[in-house]
Amino acid sequence: MNNEITLQQWKAFVEEKINKKLIIKMLWNDQEKMTLLLVPNMKINSVIHDDNEGYLFYDIAGKRVSYPIPSILPDKFFINGKINLDHIKSGNIQINQESLANKDIQLLENK
Repeated sequence: MNNEITLQQWKAFVEEKINKKLIIKMLWNDQEKMTLLLVPNMKINSVIHDDNEGYLFYDIAGKRVSYPIPSILPDKFFINGKINLDHIKSGNIQINQESLANKDIQLLENK
């Protein structure tokens, strides 16, 4: 049973769950860096962190993105190319803004 998975394993798992191909995009601002898994036609250009609302994403025109992002990996949860499964279990890392079910977590542990 593994306690960590790679970004490639996570990407494949998310693609399987949402039945769409994804791209990996990295964004950073003055405070942090994050890795996003996006459907290719999603146009996200910047991110800020609000203490009340969490992460807020904006497109090229400066409009706030309202659709769910398949996966958001803040730098603090994505270390040395690996994702600790404890962050997924705790709900810090989600798919389409929803926590994973226990059976999904068990699948990831067995990869």
